[in-house]
Amino acid sequence: MATLYTHQSENVTKTWVFISGFLVLVIAIGYVFAQALGDSSILYGAVIFSIVANIGSYWYSDKIVLALVRARQIEKADNPELWNIV
Repeated sequence: MATLYTHQSENVTKTWVFISGFLVLVIAIGYVFAQALGDSSILYGAVIFSIVANIGSYWYSDKIVLALVRARQIEKADNPELWNIV
């Protein structure tokens, strides 16, 4: 039987799998380009980019999503029915 705690545990696991997968994918792409072009700085840039992107998306994902959907805080005067429901 699935409970709130099992869902939370599954979501934490999925989050770390996605973060790790993104890190490995970006570094692998950087490695391929670094080997193809003979420039190791591409690999270093890919590592730095993937780490910064992972940290940013982990800590600021809520703000990123809210900005993408142009969410705004509602006031009671704006829509009283919605205010009461929420």
